[in-house]
Amino acid sequence: MKKWKSILSAALAGIMILSTVVSVGAANVSFTDISSHWAKSQINYLVGKNVLNGYKQNNGTYIFKPDGTVTRAEFIKMLDETFGLTATAPINYSDVKTSDWFHPYISKAAAQGYLLNYGTSISPNGKLTREEATTLLVRYLGLLGGAKADASGFTDYNQISGHFRDPVMIAVKAGLVNGYQEKNGTYTFRPQNTLTRAEALTILYRAAGAVYNTSAYSKDSAAPADNAVITRGGVTLSGLQLNGRVIVTEGVSGDAVTLTGITINDTMYVRGASDIGMYRSTISSIAVDSVAPEISISLNDNTTVRSLALDSKVSLYIPSGCQVNELIVNPGAKDVRITGAGSIDKVTVNDRGLVSTIMPNEFYIAEDLSANFASQVYTGSSDDQASFSSIPYMSEEDSYYYLNLTPDISGQVYYYYSNTSYIPSVNEYDEMYVNASHAGSFSVSANKYYTEKTKDANLVRNYKYVVLQLQTGNRKYAPVQIANTPTSGTGFTVEPYFNGNAITFTADTSGTLYYYYSKNGEDINISRFRDEYDDSSMRDSMKVTENRSSSISLSG
Repeated sequence: MKKWKSILSAALAGIMILSTVVSVGAANVSFTDISSHWAKSQINYLVGKNVLNGYKQNNGTYIFKPDGTVTRAEFIKMLDETFGLTATAPINYSDVKTSDWFHPYISKAAAQGYLLNYGTSISPNGKLTREEATTLLVRYLGLLGGAKADASGFTDYNQISGHFRDPVMIAVKAGLVNGYQEKNGTYTFRPQNTLTRAEALTILYRAAGAVYNTSAYSKDSAAPADNAVITRGGVTLSGLQLNGRVIVTEGVSGDAVTLTGITINDTMYVRGASDIGMYRSTISSIAVDSVAPEISISLNDNTTVRSLALDSKVSLYIPSGCQVNELIVNPGAKDVRITGAGSIDKVTVNDRGLVSTIMPNEFYIAEDLSANFASQVYTGSSDDQASFSSIPYMSEEDSYYYLNLTPDISGQVYYYYSNTSYIPSVNEYDEMYVNASHAGSFSVSANKYYTEKTKDANLVRNYKYVVLQLQTGNRKYAPVQIANTPTSGTGFTVEPYFNGNAITFTADTSGTLYYYYSKNGEDINISRFRDEYDDSSMRDSMKVTENRSSSISLSG
């Protein structure tokens, strides 16, 4: 069974005063036995969606039998039809023949993996208890392992069969089912009660929400306020705000689903084998766990998705102006392809083969895996990627503080002075930079040493830190925090001296010593040293260790 979780609304639409004339196929049918029934509006809605049917009488009238009991096969059919399920799987029950009307529905249930362990006999015509029906629905929705209601809420909790207790309490927590208030004010669940047709459809009505099996351009007012399912391909939804979770069910295949001007405040679960096209839409979260070998998802016209989790293979198109805040590639989502020139803030990679034309601002790649971003292969995390070849440091000269660094990449270096030890994330840096009292930036070229004049020493002397970030055209590197402690003196505990064929010295700190040969014996400052070093044809560098004597050989 597919692994995905959802948050189900606990709200149940109140009984609405509607006509008892509903559409079944092409005929208008009037049910004679629901005019005053508590589930009248739910019955009208689901029958109108061709999910349920009534019974034609000999006199030509129709009844629904809302208080009639539901068999196991009838509930399975109702569930399959509510979510538009079509895929089938082989079944082998001694009491289910291929000629039985319920055979295809039980076969669909088997394909989705929500059937219980019935052994060799499923008893399709057996009465269905509340606890079993609740468990079947929880299994289909993938809620096992989710949050549970407190067992103390029902005085008959111990009467719930042991293997049904968790699913029942999960369903209660999710608002799928309710208990019964007794005269003394306590609540019972009545787990062994046989489910009525009205109770069964109400559970499904809550779980599904609005059922979209045709295109819609306005809110489905007869549906619950929260949750929705799209059960057929070729459906276009336009200009809707959908609250709660949305399921693109396994019934969707072939034709694409198109969302235009849609706002989804919760999660859209893509389980069907259809391509999804989104235009001018804002989606809080998308979770893809499709039955298809691969599906295509395209964002268009400034569409934004805050979180996109992939559990199956996807081809994802994110053009300029569109954005995914967080992309999670879970195990099972091999060979994901991302094209376009949009933006992705953060990517987490837990399966192989990810190739993206877009360079994310942050990435985390699981051990032993790699990912291709913007034609370059990466491992590890964005925090591991060096933006500077050595640790930048501060220096002071002529009453100014200087920033000294060598970038690995050409781009723009941003810096700000701070008194907090907090190091911002890649995406937090810009806000910290804008709000800083003393900040600046300068352009850099790869592998070139820079001594950049920053601020008057009197303005920034009392700050503890300087926080830097290297940014390029398509990427922001991990921020680097350094101490705002300018170096002083020459850096040697034993000043360099000529010793035969070598210059000998002892450094007061570990690092890299740069030197060049010059005919000019004048004293120079840091900036002039770097300029002359870069221009010299006789230059070199060496690693040095704190308080260890070192020499530069002059032979040859």
